[in-house]
Amino acid sequence: MKKICYFIFPIILSLMLISCDLDSDVKPRNQDNTKWVSENPKIYFIVTKDEPTGCNSCMGKLNVSEKSYNIDMDFDYGRGVNILDYDIMEKNNFIYKLEAILVRADCKFSEKKCTLKVTESSIDGIEVDNKITFEKVDELPDWATEAVEATVES
Repeated sequence: MKKICYFIFPIILSLMLISCDLDSDVKPRNQDNTKWVSENPKIYFIVTKDEPTGCNSCMGKLNVSEKSYNIDMDFDYGRGVNILDYDIMEKNNFIYKLEAILVRADCKFSEKKCTLKVTESSIDGIEVDNKITFEKVDELPDWATEAVEATVES
């Protein structure tokens, strides 16, 4: 019986470690005060700390097919992300509803890059199996800066 325990314990421990969120330190949401940009399609988000809650938010804009969406990047605790329509979330008092999900994707993370493989999309121009690559940048490109300024003005 003792030998069986010596054999089973390491297996259980290994399974527990494998199931942990090993990418947590490189996920964009955990990199305070960073900017992330995808050029195709044009999407950006900025990671900021929400002072009352202490949680990071990943807010930005998605521009596709001559339409623009205010977005919230919702990185889950696995290897996935939901790109949410922030305006719909706000309208619904931030109650999570399926109508707010613009894109669902699986992710691969590194410290300076995040690659999404789209699994679901309700956006024209973004299809299932498309890859969207975000890179961490020091400064937003002109098209994103103009979007930030337009948001501040309205």
